[in-house]
Amino acid sequence: MFAHERYNAISELVAKQERVTVGSLQEALGISSATLRRDLAEMEKKGTIMRVHGGVIHPQSIRGEASFLRKSQESVEAKRAIAQAASDLVPEGASVFLDSGTTCLEIGRRLLARGGLTLITNSVPLLHEAYIAGSPIVSTGGELRTLSGALTGAVALGWLGQLQADWAFLGASGVDAQAAATTELGEASIKRQFLCHARHRVLAADGTKWKHTAPVRFAAWPDFEYWLTSDTLPAAEARGVKKAGVKIVRCKH
Repeated sequence: MFAHERYNAISELVAKQERVTVGSLQEALGISSATLRRDLAEMEKKGTIMRVHGGVIHPQSIRGEASFLRKSQESVEAKRAIAQAASDLVPEGASVFLDSGTTCLEIGRRLLARGGLTLITNSVPLLHEAYIAGSPIVSTGGELRTLSGALTGAVALGWLGQLQADWAFLGASGVDAQAAATTELGEASIKRQFLCHARHRVLAADGTKWKHTAPVRFAAWPDFEYWLTSDTLPAAEARGVKKAGVKIVRCKH
């Protein structure tokens, strides 16, 4: 196993479990303790893991943001139902901005399978799936945020400033009665660009995001035309959002 393969395997285990013992890693990879020590030292330098007594942890288990892999394993059926509702909204031949995040990844999968659409994204996982499928897709470019797989930064913002789309689908780390929020300033800037350059603006966030804390607000409810969410969202919570003129689609799964 080459070094980059070991790094990927370690990253996947740590992202999934958040804390892994040295013994478990050595057994899973089938490598010597000396090789594992060198790998962990190199990965710690890059900031992808943190070494603690007897094992390693994911840096975000301290910082508070869940990994992409962990998020992808949560509310799976709700995300698939939202993805189907999103696909139903988009007409043939449309152009679509797709945000990073696990719900938008599900939407992207549905739209890739349809074909005949112009898809634009800052999601590296979606770009990878398009590459595997041999499907055309447009990348925003930019700097990779490894935790979320999002492309951000000046290059992405500059390129998005030149683009327009019929539809934009955005995810959120948390929503409340006033706004949608995320965890990181760079990703919030990309989301705002998507909103500014799309005719139809859709928030895709299941009911578990309601009143979930996130520090960076990127949009108020009047910025959205639709909110695609799960059927677990209480009706009372939805009433205030509807007053802002948002069409709420409660997706059954």
